[in-house]
Amino acid sequence: MFAAAAELKLDWTGGGTDRNPGVWTIQLTGVEAEARGSYTVDGGPPRTFGPGVADVAVPATLGVHRIEVTGPAGLSLVDTRTIVDDDPTPPDLTIEYAGKGTRLEPGVWMITLFDPESPQATGTYRVNDGPIHPLAPGTTVVAVPYFPGTYTITVTATNNDRDSSNDEDVVTRTDTREVK
Repeated sequence: MFAAAAELKLDWTGGGTDRNPGVWTIQLTGVEAEARGSYTVDGGPPRTFGPGVADVAVPATLGVHRIEVTGPAGLSLVDTRTIVDDDPTPPDLTIEYAGKGTRLEPGVWMITLFDPESPQATGTYRVNDGPIHPLAPGTTVVAVPYFPGTYTITVTATNNDRDSSNDEDVVTRTDTREVK
């Protein structure tokens, strides 16, 4: 009977981002059931695998990651993957004012929140020390109070990208108007 030669394969699937870093798939064929191989990720401790298929998660941390695979009969493979941030920028946030700044026409603020990379972007706004209101993507119109005084609107938005520590990007904008 003809014996198959040992074969070692290493494939990768995934997005290459911190949200979807991917998986390395090790496949060992043409060996006996008790045959073993080993792999290390980023120089960590060796782990063993046997014949068939073994999936190994690529670390989600940003940067270069390396897997080294050693099989029986001197077979070896190496692969590296660079993981990047899937949403590296804060959302676009603008405040525009329209009005005259008088009691009869105090005006409005038009807040626009847009993030093409992160549809889950959200925010909040607040006038002076008033209540905090939620802000969704799109344009929101906020009335400037009718009473004489100085009013400051503070708007904060986030891309809600929390795949790893210090990954979330936040932006704050303010605008001050006087009503006479």
